[in-house]
Formats: sequence, structure tokens, C-alpha cells
Amino acid sequence: MNFPKRQQTSDPWRFVLIKIFGWSALLIVICRLGFLAIYQGEYYQAIAASQHAVSEELVPERGSIYSLDYGDEIEYALATEAPSATLYAVPTEINARDPKNGEVTALSLATVLKLGGYEEYLWAKELALLRALETEQNANTLNNIEPSRANALASLGAVEHGWEEGVIKNPATTELVNRLKKTSDPYEPVADQLSLVEIKQIESLNLDGIYLIKTRERIYPEIGWSGQVLGFVSNPDKINTYGQYGLEGYFDQFLRGEGGLLSGDADREGRLLALGIADFKPAINGGDLVVTIDRRLQLKVCEIVSAAKIRYEAKAVSVIILNPFNGEILSLCSVPNFDSENYGAIQEINHYNNPVIFDSYEPGSVIKPLVMAGAIDLGVITPESTFVDPGVVTFDEFTITNANDKEFGTVNMTQVLEDSINTGMIWVMRQMGPENLKKYLTNFGFGRKSGIELSTEVGGSLEQLDNPAEIYAATAAFGQGISTTMLQLALGYAALANGGELIKPQIIKEYRYSDGTTETSKRTVVRRVINESTAKLVGAMLVSVVDNGHGKRAGVPGYYIAGKTGTAQIAERGAYSESNFNGTFAGYGPITSPKFVMVVRVDSPAVGALYAEASAAPVFSEIARFLLSYYGIAPDRAQE
Repeated sequence: MNFPKRQQTSDPWRFVLIKIFGWSALLIVICRLGFLAIYQGEYYQAIAASQHAVSEELVPERGSIYSLDYGDEIEYALATEAPSATLYAVPTEINARDPKNGEVTALSLATVLKLGGYEEYLWAKELALLRALETEQNANTLNNIEPSRANALASLGAVEHGWEEGVIKNPATTELVNRLKKTSDPYEPVADQLSLVEIKQIESLNLDGIYLIKTRERIYPEIGWSGQVLGFVSNPDKINTYGQYGLEGYFDQFLRGEGGLLSGDADREGRLLALGIADFKPAINGGDLVVTIDRRLQLKVCEIVSAAKIRYEAKAVSVIILNPFNGEILSLCSVPNFDSENYGAIQEINHYNNPVIFDSYEPGSVIKPLVMAGAIDLGVITPESTFVDPGVVTFDEFTITNANDKEFGTVNMTQVLEDSINTGMIWVMRQMGPENLKKYLTNFGFGRKSGIELSTEVGGSLEQLDNPAEIYAATAAFGQGISTTMLQLALGYAALANGGELIKPQIIKEYRYSDGTTETSKRTVVRRVINESTAKLVGAMLVSVVDNGHGKRAGVPGYYIAGKTGTAQIAERGAYSESNFNGTFAGYGPITSPKFVMVVRVDSPAVGALYAEASAAPVFSEIARFLLSYYGIAPDRAQE
């Protein structure tokens, strides 16, 4: 049987075009894949790896700073780490089950965080419900709201306008309620720097949509301590901490430790797989420090210093106390100061610097005993050497006089210190010569940094003594034209107290490394400056200054105290002020066996206490009385 042939209905060229298009597309895909594999393979491998790998920076725990009280082995934390957390909310989760959850959650958090306006919020809400019912009984209730509630509600405007409008003025509880009631809000920050107690309370509430990011916070438990000693810690990236100023700044690397790293493969949820860890470098925690500063003494000194600033209406008051034999700093306090935990509240950035080591100033007459010591050590004078005071000394166009233009006639060297005679010190300088003046002042530690382990120390300046004109050596002999720090003065007087040795200052008693090892600071003698016999002679002269001279108000009954006042005009706009002075008292005691050296500086006191004998000396005496009693130092002279 013959079947009829089917007629071809398709176009042969169409089939050819389809094949050409298909092969072309395949070729393009192959070329593209080849390009990606050859030229961008590493890029896409990195993307793939990032989806299956995770890395975490391991943050070390910052070391603590400790102090002790005299005679007590208990260590008190001055700076340490405490658990903290940041609290945030996800309102979409909070309100997913019930739109009322936002308010309930907010009020629960308000009780833990002790937000203001909590009771007023509840009262205002109660008021609104009473008004809504509008019954006679409720009307009577409204008219008899207890006065305390009525006043609180009236202050919010709730009585006049209804609680919805009135209570919104409260910036705490009401604001939190309004934020957490937002049903479409995916994120709301609530609070940061939460305490451990607050963290536990919030966790116990088990609230939906409430999350804690746990961190560590730097705290400074001892209120009243000097922030200028401790410094502070900033946390700009919310991960790493950076110490600034004081001990925190100087020992930042030691305290901060070294960060670690953990990296490896992760599951779909981003959790690290135990078998996929590729790299692990543990964090090394920071070390701890134990300071030489006596905690209780420091608190008392800061209390006295704060009161003195107010009493004398001074720009600033500063004190340093140290052990003259080993250089340990026992107290270091200045006002104005700052709170290390609230360092951002400071008004002037200069207050971060510790004036005892940072402020270089003309010391005035407190330098005279050190110059006198140099001349006695050279053998060119003795305490009994005399000179005739003319009352004035002229250098070309410059004229130098004594305070109040006094002329003292024939006096010995002890009287020169007692009456703080400028012209007498010029005579002493001429006996020893400008070169030896500079030599002894340099050997006493002036003009260079002491090496104390605190940030921002300066070295002062003796540059004026490089000038060959005699006028510069003359003014330096009574403490003007040169600049020193209070620490340098304390170390110079320590050399007088300990028999003639310049000691390196110490503020750290012990270093404790994270591996468990410890290192104790050791006494370091920089150099011998004067002979022991010279130191004893000058010490006796300074006792006479306190007993008979301008230092009377620095004395302590029952003790031989050595010391010297220094009042220096402050240079302003190239000239010395006639009404602005620095008052300094430097001394030590008891002279028979010195236990402390102290320098007190009162900066720009009010008119009634311009001179050091009326400001710095009484502060010295007040602190010395406490110190002698606190350390149980027996009297060394009969009380009159």
C-alpha cells in the first residue's frame, strides 16, 4: 500500500540558525567561566570562604592597679575591670505576640534601670482611665488625688491635658515606652555600661526581644583619688582599650596585654565548627601594678588640698610627698583634678596633665637651700659665714632688691635663709661662681626629666645659666629665671634629707605579669650630690628657718621640721606680675630621722595669702601633722 508523502512545512534555514545560536551561547558561557576561573578565581574563592569561615578577635583583660594602706596587707583596687553590657531591643519581636508587650517590657526595664518618671507614668495612666469612665465615684477620686501625686502630674501637664500629652514631656520612662511600642522597629538602643547587678536582673526577666552585648568596663572604685595620677582608658572601637595620661597612659601596653585571634570554618548560622579551627592565637592578659602611693594618706591629702584651694581662692593647689631614702612617692595630689571614670566631663584639657610633673615654673626661694648646699659643699662658705647686706645689687641697667626693699646689714648664712635674703644669695653665688652654681643645680636633678613612670613629665630648664652675663646666675641663685617641677624640688630636698644622694623616684612598688611572675622595684641612686656632713649642716639651717624665719607656720609641735618658703612672681606677657604669685613650701622631717619630704604649691592665691608663709606653709603643717600621726612617728623634741 502506498502512503502519500508528507509535505515539509519547516524552513531549513531556521534550524541552522538555532544551532548557530546554541553553539555561540555555549561558547560564551565557556569563555566567561574560563575568564572567572583564571582572572577572578581568588576573588570568588574568598567570597565562598567568607560564607563558610569566621574569625574572632580575642580581647585581653586589662590589668588592675592596686594600692595599700600603711601597716595593712589588704590591696585596694584603684583601677580594674568589671563586667558590663550594652542593652538593646528589637520592638518587632517584642510586639509580635501582643501589641501591649512594648509597654510592659519598657516598664519592666525602667524598674531595673531606675529611669525617672516611672511612678508619674503609672499615675498619669491611672488618671486617664478614671477620666475615661466619667462616673461620679471616679470624679470624686479625681478631686481627691493626694497632693504629691497631683503636683507630679501637674508638672507633667497631665492634669490639664490628659496623660497621653502630658507625660510625654518626661524624657526617661515615657520615652522608652514610646520607642518599644513601635511594631515595625527592628532595633532600639536602650542603655550601656550596665552593672553586673543590672545584667543579672535583666536576664532574670527573660523578656522577648531584649538582648545584651556583654563587655568589660574600666572602673575606678576609690572616689577622691587623683585622676591625674591614674589617667583614664578610652574605648573608641568598643573592643580595644587605650590608656591615656597618668599610669594608664605610661603603662598602657603593660596593662592592656596582647590581643589574640580565633578563626576557622563556620556553619550556616556562623558558629565556629570545632573540627574546622584553622588558627588560634590566645590573648595575653595585661599585667597588674601595685603603686607606692599610700591609699589612706592620698585620700587625706586630696581632701586637704581641695579645702586649701577654696580657702585661699587659689587657681590650683598641689602636693607631693615621698620617702627621701628610696624615692617612693607616698602621695601625689592636685586640684583642679578629674574623675577617671568621667574624664569626658573635664572643662580644660590641661587638667589631664599632672602639674607636679608637668608644670615647669620659677620656684623662687625654695631653691636657696640647694644653692647654699653647693657652696658649703665646695668649702667656700659655712653656716656662720657673714656678709654685709647693702639691700640692693646692680647689674648694668638691672637692680635687684630684697622683698619689701629691706636692708639687713651684717648677717650669717643661716639668717640669709631665715629671712630669705636675695642679695645674700647673690653673694653666695659669687663665692661659688656661676659654673659651680650650674653644676650643683644640674647634679640636684634640675633641667632634665627624673624618669618617673608617669606620662607627660617635663624637665624644666637651666638654659639661662648658659648665658655668661652675671645677672642670669644672680637671679637663678634665688629661684627666678630658671624653671623646675615640684617633683624635681622634692628630689632635691630628698638629697638634703638622706645625706646627699639624688634618688630616682618610684611610683610602682611591684609589677605582676600575666604569667604569674613578679618584679619588685629597687632603690636607685642617680648620683651623690653633696657630702653627708653638708646635708646635715643645711638641714640644721632649715630647722632654724622653720623655728625662727618665714617657715614658722609650717612647724609641727614636738618635731624638728626642716623647710623653706618660696614666693615667686608669675611672669605674664613678658613681665613679672605685681599681684600674681606662686607660693611653695618644701621641707622634710623629723630632722633626726627623716621619714618624708613634702612640697606644697599654691598657685595664684587671693590677696590675703600672696606669700608662701601664709598659704603653702600652713598646708604643709596640716598634712605633716596627719602624716606623723598616721605613721606613728614619735616626737623628737620637747614641746614648749
